[in-house]
Amino acid sequence: MSRGVLFLTEGRSGSNWLTDLTNKTGLLGHCDEWLSKSLLGKPRPSDRASLVQSLVTKSRSENGFFSIKVFPAHAHYITLKYKFDVLTHFSRNFDCLLVRLTRRDVVAQAISFARSIQSGQWTVHHVKSREVEYDFDLICHCYFMIAQSNAFWDSYLQLHDLKYQHFVYEDMLDTPLPFLECVADHAQVEVRSVPTSRHKVQRDQVTSEWHERFRNDLETKNVVACSVAMGQPTRTFANFARMLSGNVLKPYPYIFN
Repeated sequence: MSRGVLFLTEGRSGSNWLTDLTNKTGLLGHCDEWLSKSLLGKPRPSDRASLVQSLVTKSRSENGFFSIKVFPAHAHYITLKYKFDVLTHFSRNFDCLLVRLTRRDVVAQAISFARSIQSGQWTVHHVKSREVEYDFDLICHCYFMIAQSNAFWDSYLQLHDLKYQHFVYEDMLDTPLPFLECVADHAQVEVRSVPTSRHKVQRDQVTSEWHERFRNDLETKNVVACSVAMGQPTRTFANFARMLSGNVLKPYPYIFN
């Protein structure tokens, strides 16, 4: 039975950094967001079996260990496209370690998410497409989306009574070695040191300023309005056609992914 790991997380959780470290070992799979539309490839796999085979093939290292990062949006998309629960499939058919990656400071995570949406710069290696400006509504929107994603993973794991390992980004800043050792133990290999990652922390003075400004704005701004507005479908002809056919209306859940 093939052995691997699924990282269950949401954007701006430090997952790029942590999974880059596992990739750098050369023994813990080749992790990426393989379930995203952009990485499924074209033509996309035609059915469930070819999808699963493609995921394992793309994400494994030379020793056969596979590694996939999954956001709730990815799981939701695969269910809509291929009509099955890919997470349950992997849990039942592979020797699969489940790892939850979260961030303790969700406000900081939301600020990072909002900045990346505005700039298009999701890592230091992406070119900034435009400058960013403070936007309380957008940060709020991102905060509720992240909370929704975290609640989804917690509920999903609890409903299926699945065992998993949980790592918090802030706890890994001093040393991510416990994280690497956990994945290595499942892969039945040994990792003695932390590789050098190509990713760098993107927090800066702007992050701190926005964090303080957001906390101050909470005293006077309407948070409820932000949380309600984010899930409302747009009134378009395409959505009218989706409604008639019984399909999900846009924006889809987790619209930022």
